[in-house]
Amino acid sequence: TWDLNEMKGAILIPLFFIILVSVVECSIKIVEPPIFKEAFQNKVIKNSFANYGKVPYGSRIAGRAFYYGNFSTGCKRFDNIVIEREGEPDDDFSPIILVERGMCPFAKKSKNIQNLGGALAIIVDNVEDNDPENVIMIDDGTGSSIAIPTILISKSDGNIIKAEIQRTEEAHKNPSLQKEFVVLEVEFEIAKPDDRVEYDIWYTSGELKSLEFFKNIQQYNERLGKHALVTPHIQVNRCNRCSQKEINDDCISYSYPKVVYCAPPVKAGNITGKDSLRMGIKEICIYKAYINENNGAVWWKFMQESYQCKNTRYSLACVEGAMKRANVDKYRVTVCEDDDQKILDDDYSIMQSAGIVYNPAVVINRQVYRGAIDAENIFRTICAGFNVTPDVCEPDYDPITKQRTEKSNSIKASTIVILIAVLILINVLLIYCYRRYSRREIKEEMQIQISSMMTCLLYTSPSPRDATLSRMPSSA
Repeated sequence: TWDLNEMKGAILIPLFFIILVSVVECSIKIVEPPIFKEAFQNKVIKNSFANYGKVPYGSRIAGRAFYYGNFSTGCKRFDNIVIEREGEPDDDFSPIILVERGMCPFAKKSKNIQNLGGALAIIVDNVEDNDPENVIMIDDGTGSSIAIPTILISKSDGNIIKAEIQRTEEAHKNPSLQKEFVVLEVEFEIAKPDDRVEYDIWYTSGELKSLEFFKNIQQYNERLGKHALVTPHIQVNRCNRCSQKEINDDCISYSYPKVVYCAPPVKAGNITGKDSLRMGIKEICIYKAYINENNGAVWWKFMQESYQCKNTRYSLACVEGAMKRANVDKYRVTVCEDDDQKILDDDYSIMQSAGIVYNPAVVINRQVYRGAIDAENIFRTICAGFNVTPDVCEPDYDPITKQRTEKSNSIKASTIVILIAVLILINVLLIYCYRRYSRREIKEEMQIQISSMMTCLLYTSPSPRDATLSRMPSSA
């Protein structure tokens, strides 16, 4: 069993990690009406994210807020509801829909809001004085189809916002009053300490979601190169009340100090928790041995080569074959594996202090990522964590040439070159045709002139007989 509150006997770890790890949050601001905005000006609206949906870290959503009383929980489809566009703060139509917690899973509420056309789902807690930061909205298995972000706010804050929405909509019935709308701005923040993003991946060896995530995130890690540093961690649990069978199958027991570490449930073939822990320790040791060489390329290669070993319960032959293909020197790893308890001690303590509960889970710049654990989403969030965004994060970056393609500019340049070439060709053809035509015209004109001159000569010149007669003496 998982005991996330158990901290007794935790091994001390680097203090900076314990102190600085926090959960990613967003800032919620009231934009309109002005009086309502002023009332909330100095108030922090606490919130937390769901672990599904695509959270647009590094950007914001601003839109008119809606609350439909007949669909207060969001558990049923918003049939016959058409979202009004009036009151939107800009051309980007981004309606924000509020619903109340309870009666159905969080993901179902988010899905119904998404189908309605909402850009953001805000769920209002139904428990008085409950801190939303302590509530984790988990995926019920349907979250992969949800693209919009979902956040939870306290019951007190939510009730105030709902009351203001209802007040403004009631005022709309009076044509003599100027229309007012409740507009919210939600900014999805991520820490930006410097020009390198550090991110940690918490996973379980052999677990299908973890394996798929590693396969998909590798291409983005290669693209990020020196701009990002990844650190893997094993998800591990301490067990104080395990049966001997559980210890034999899923755990590793140490005598000094006496402690039992177990893996989370592994959903992949016949792999046991003990298989998973042993393989995880090997993966961490290979990472430590090679992370400073070519951005950990050997470790990534081993993770790729050992993927199929899950089908053999990570047999020695399969794992050693993967190590050989990845050019892993097993002697560089052995010393680390001999100190396996320290690896589990450290990762367990860090995991407890950071509040890691998802599997897999990601921490970016010391902030626990919330949202769908999808490689592309993680990449975009990492890119939002830079002080100065590197070229590798730009949409026109080509990973093959490792340069920005600037497609729009190159297309314009090539079009200009083609147009110039066509114009030159047309001019050449025109000049050629004109010269041909001119020569023909000149030739015909010369022929006409010559013919005319010959005709004139024939008519004006005397004949030989006339010339003879003119030379004879006259009889007169």
